[in-house]
Amino acid sequence: MSKVQQFYDATAEHYQAANLNDRHFKIHELLLRFGLQKSHTVLEIGCGVGVQTQLLAKVCHKVIAVDVSPKSIELAQKQFSKYKNLTFLAVDILDASITERFDVIVLPDVLHYISEDKHEILFKKMTDWLSPNGFILTHSPSAEFIDWCRKNDTSKLCIDDIAIDNQRIMQYCSLNNLKIQILEQYALWHLGGDFQYIVIRHKNSENFDIRGLSFFAKVKKNLLTYTRRLQYRL
Repeated sequence: MSKVQQFYDATAEHYQAANLNDRHFKIHELLLRFGLQKSHTVLEIGCGVGVQTQLLAKVCHKVIAVDVSPKSIELAQKQFSKYKNLTFLAVDILDASITERFDVIVLPDVLHYISEDKHEILFKKMTDWLSPNGFILTHSPSAEFIDWCRKNDTSKLCIDDIAIDNQRIMQYCSLNNLKIQILEQYALWHLGGDFQYIVIRHKNSENFDIRGLSFFAKVKKNLLTYTRRLQYRL
């Protein structure tokens, strides 16, 4: 049994009681922004007790949610049994026997728990699982935040947190004919930029959206331009 499995088996009830927070809503917002649709089939890697999964279940056709912690999966199955479009699996994703393809694969704060020597295998598997025009979303603490926590406040870390090497992620994408569409570090709870997300697609995917901006997006953009002109007096 791995340290990660032991940790989340022991803390499963705590995370179930904690329920939704800003991080879960942010991940869901990102999924919707980059194309999550009602007709989609989703693979969630590292679902824990199903907190993020419940948001997916409300907007997706089908969700397969996988976690290495049997205790977490047991609690999730009991709590979210009303959702008939959910399938929970207690298995290490690298050992999972999954044959179907998914429109979306999401890793909500789990990539930094998978040892770097297994990332290459993981990306190969995700490439096989990802539908031609689908996308992968990874969300995790930034390397800078993990490094800061190690030096200043280890209480903010969970167990075996790995600082994500974005250069290596780019390498794994290239090896598997994937492309990084967006990589952004942002501030969720700390101004220094404590989290990052990456959107990944097949290199030959046809995902460019030629539609114009919505009315509200245009209004927001025009207000921002006007504010900038006032600020810099251009």
